[in-house]
Amino acid sequence: MKIFVEGESDRIFLNLYLRYLNINKQTEIVVVDGKDNIIHKNEIEKIENKFLIIFDADNDFETAKNNIKGQISQINSNAQYEIFLFPNDKDTGNLETLYAKIVTNAEFIGCFEKYEACIGKKKLSDKSKLFAYLEACNLSTKIDKIKSDQLKQAFDFGHDYINPLEKFLLNNLRNSQ
Repeated sequence: MKIFVEGESDRIFLNLYLRYLNINKQTEIVVVDGKDNIIHKNEIEKIENKFLIIFDADNDFETAKNNIKGQISQINSNAQYEIFLFPNDKDTGNLETLYAKIVTNAEFIGCFEKYEACIGKKKLSDKSKLFAYLEACNLSTKIDKIKSDQLKQAFDFGHDYINPLEKFLLNNLRNSQ
């Protein structure tokens, strides 16, 4: 089954998470390079079976979902697909929002809140927090450079917050093995 994602960090995360879930189904994760580039992936035209799309909800969940549906309908009106939007398929946010919720060193998050108050900034971006968190855990700030066992030490893939993604993947991948 093909899974379309926005960026390389999404692909890396999903590969690790699929291994964590022990989903052995052959999947191909295709990076489309941004939420507005589905239309440029002519692979969707050729897919006769169901495929998955996992993108960020960003600042507006419904707009993000409608954007995806609109692009796909222009390519293949008969396409069979399921959509999941990071962080949890109901709230606004992105992959970094999900990462921030499943950290294993939760005390570091409190440090970010103190830092925000200290510099007078209302909120740091989740991406900034993720990079600072990885640095604090003595890991590379480039997700693709981190070994999977190190990533599992920094993030709790069994956390309740990730359950919607787990359910989505299990329903769509395990059942079709």
